[in-house]
Amino acid sequence: MKKILVLVLLLFLAACSETEQNKTVKSTDQEESKTRVEETSKTTEQQKDTKGKEDQASETETKNEIDTSMFTAENVKVTDAIDINQHITLMIDVNTSVKPGMAFQNVTNQAYDFLTQNSVEGAKTITIAVRQDGNKIVQFTVDKDKFVQDDNIPMAQLVLNASVVEMVSPEVEEYATVMDLPLNKE
Repeated sequence: MKKILVLVLLLFLAACSETEQNKTVKSTDQEESKTRVEETSKTTEQQKDTKGKEDQASETETKNEIDTSMFTAENVKVTDAIDINQHITLMIDVNTSVKPGMAFQNVTNQAYDFLTQNSVEGAKTITIAVRQDGNKIVQFTVDKDKFVQDDNIPMAQLVLNASVVEMVSPEVEEYATVMDLPLNKE
């Protein structure tokens, strides 16, 4: 009987001490929980502020986004420096299955559509470099003030009339001569 009494007493004391420990743990947990809630609300407010700024920046980028979807190329890299020096640079990687001369004519035809979009209005000059298999085959700079739209003249010719060719490979130069495409090499 003594053993049972001692056992019950020990269980009672153990239960009481666990209750006190639980109260201490609960109060500590409640304090930590309050701290977490405060930190979370601060973080949420900061995220809202950041998101608002990002949304404003995104809207600005969307308004000024330059479309390159008219180029049927493997890759088109755009460097937009309209705000700095009113210039855009395009690095266009064309497929190696197309001959260099034809790739050049395709890019100049597609450049016509590129030059007529609203998002390039602030640019005075646009440099277009065409690469094939990692090698530059032609590079020319279009002066937007000299560029005109005319449905009666081939698009490539209109683009090249407003351009200065800075670099051209022999294959592209030969193709341009045969196709009567003007290469202004000033």
